[in-house]
Amino acid sequence: MEQQTPRVADPLTQLKTAWKFLMHNHYAQIAVLVIIVLWVLFTLMKRASMRKVRELEARAKGGDAVAAAELGELYEYGEEGAPVNYRQAERWYRAAASVGNAAGQNGLGSLYFNGHGMLPNYSDAFKYYELAAKQGHPLGQANLALLHHRGKGTSPHPQKAYFWALLAKTNPKSVEIQKRTASFGTFFNEVYNNCPPAQREAPEERARTWKPEKKGG
Repeated sequence: MEQQTPRVADPLTQLKTAWKFLMHNHYAQIAVLVIIVLWVLFTLMKRASMRKVRELEARAKGGDAVAAAELGELYEYGEEGAPVNYRQAERWYRAAASVGNAAGQNGLGSLYFNGHGMLPNYSDAFKYYELAAKQGHPLGQANLALLHHRGKGTSPHPQKAYFWALLAKTNPKSVEIQKRTASFGTFFNEVYNNCPPAQREAPEERARTWKPEKKGG
């Protein structure tokens, strides 16, 4: 006995059927309207975000180190409509770092530490984190404390780890740390407890009188 192949409606018939359903179904109309509105909002937001990326790129190409560092961050984390692109992140971080910009130095250190777009290199990460930290960059100070604490790119040193962690915690711009990590408080306590009580006074005294270097912002 032969089996009959089910007939499939042609595309035009399917479209007419869907249209009739939509015209007679209030909830379907609302759902379609919501989808359209969300799509329009998403498109507008994406265009606005990419406009920021283009503006930053124009400024960075003109030698603006602050714009270059910000652009590197957008490409590293895939923010403001920029795709994650570690090659571009390195390009702009390095441009900023080359003129002494602390955010660019910290960003470049982050790429080396995490192995984003390159092999991990803790020595280079330490180098750039230290440059940023000495200029008073809060995240650079926290990152440098991490390397001293874990002995990455340097030997473990509880006092130095505590010193830089303390500077990061008391930094007037310490809120910037929260943008990239929500666990700094836990990390600080870990560093504090790892530094013997008898060795805490020296880094605390040094932190009270410490002044950042001024280079490229």
